[in-house]
Amino acid sequence: MEETRDYKKLFDQYIEYEKKVHERNQKKIKTGLKVNLILPQVFLLLCFITKSSKPLFLILWVVSLFGIAFYLIYVEYKDYQIRMILAEKESDIEYNPLIGAPAERVEKSVNEKMDEIKKRAESNKNKKTKNIRIEDKEELKEQEKQEQKEKKEKPEKKQDQKKKTNKN
Repeated sequence: MEETRDYKKLFDQYIEYEKKVHERNQKKIKTGLKVNLILPQVFLLLCFITKSSKPLFLILWVVSLFGIAFYLIYVEYKDYQIRMILAEKESDIEYNPLIGAPAERVEKSVNEKMDEIKKRAESNKNKKTKNIRIEDKEELKEQEKQEQKEKKEKPEKKQDQKKKTNKN
């Protein structure tokens, strides 16, 4: 009995530790986003204020953007792992992302949009084929009318040609 209490106590301490790490990661992400906005602007400002090498400041600007982005990706990934561990251990934990939505919701919405696009494409395709069919019918009617006119004109032309040959 006493061992189970110790395990329960250790487990609760572990969960509390993971929650604290999650909160620290959330603060790191917020700070990283702020730094991602401020630091590149500082480099650009220094680039325009000083008369020194502009390519150097441009390189520093780009490297700082990439460095901060990789740092934020790393922290978010570690935080994601912690959230998954906590979700397995405790079912009452809510997931509140700072950026974007959970992957399942994003995947679901992307799939819904893709289905919607496919339906629109099929309906547009059907409309085009209907329009083509209507146009084909109209063309066929016009061709039939022309053929009928030509048939009527051919006997008249033959009669005219016979008259001309008789006169000669």
